[in-house]
Amino acid sequence: MPQAAELPPLDSPGPAPEPELADLAGARGRRPWVFGAAIVTSVAVAITVWAASAHADRADHLMALSSQIDLQVSTTAARSHDLTAVMDMAQRVYDHSEGQVADPATRDVLARALADARSAAAQRVTDTPPSSVTQAQTLLAQATSMENSLDWATEDLRVAVDMVQQSQGAQRVLDSRDPLDNRTILTSREGS
Repeated sequence: MPQAAELPPLDSPGPAPEPELADLAGARGRRPWVFGAAIVTSVAVAITVWAASAHADRADHLMALSSQIDLQVSTTAARSHDLTAVMDMAQRVYDHSEGQVADPATRDVLARALADARSAAAQRVTDTPPSSVTQAQTLLAQATSMENSLDWATEDLRVAVDMVQQSQGAQRVLDSRDPLDNRTILTSREGS
């Protein structure tokens, strides 16, 4: 039988065994640093993933806004074409109504509406693609405002043309009446 190592008795005054020294250069000493590095690495990876996701979201958002801008620009171009047609008709009415209206102020209203319509038709949205979401939102708002101004200018022109045409009709009615010399003048019996 093998013999077991003898242990000193508990109350013997022998030398006390020395406690083992901690290995600070080993795994225990590196634990706080490794733990901190793991946290920093995790945060860095999370930020990188978030930034990539945010960039992708921004790129998707920018792309969506760009397509909305393209659609708005094509709608605005159609409205501009409509305004041009109304401007041509309004200009003809203005040119042919000189001296043929009962109220010359209606021609002044039409002249102002034509000038405003020319200004509205001269507006342009930049064709440079937006480089940021903010710029794309600004361009979309600008294109929407332009479309509204084109619609308003078209409506103002139509109203002004109607006013001039009504004034022309009133003038034709006045011109079709008999002159005063050919009319019978009614007087009362008492005054004759």
